[in-house]
Amino acid sequence: MIQEIDERQRFLAMIRQYDPLLMRICSVYGTDYRNPSEDLYQEIICHLWKHRDTLLTVEHPTSWIFRVA
Repeated sequence: MIQEIDERQRFLAMIRQYDPLLMRICSVYGTDYRNPSEDLYQEIICHLWKHRDTLLTVEHPTSWIFRVA
């Protein structure tokens, strides 16, 4: 249980750190570049969470985020 909480906290910290990158991805792939889609943002977060185990094998988190997103 504690390990799961730590994993969530690390994941949320990573999301906060790379939030500007995530917003850029949403603005590029979203339908309205002035107002990035919240649905797209949530979809990307879900994909990142689902594939978080592959993050351990990646040297640069930004490239991993682009690949998963």
